Amino acid sequence: MPSILFVCLGNICRSPLAEAVLRGEARRRGEIWSSTSQAWATAVEANRWLIGPWRPAPMHQYVSDR
Repeated sequence: MPSILFVCLGNICRSPLAEAVLRGEARRRGEIWSSTSQAWATAVEANRWLIGPWRPAPMHQYVSDR
């Protein structure tokens, strides 16, 4: 089974979205993939870099649906 790890700064937007897209595409193809996402920095460190909402509403809904 293929496995992939997505890593981004805070693991609140990009890597969870990438994980959801991969899982959705694998499901659509009838394949089984293992995927996880991981933060590069701690929440306190990442918080210094964040501007605006943690996760835009459409992206939050997309990730939540998967």
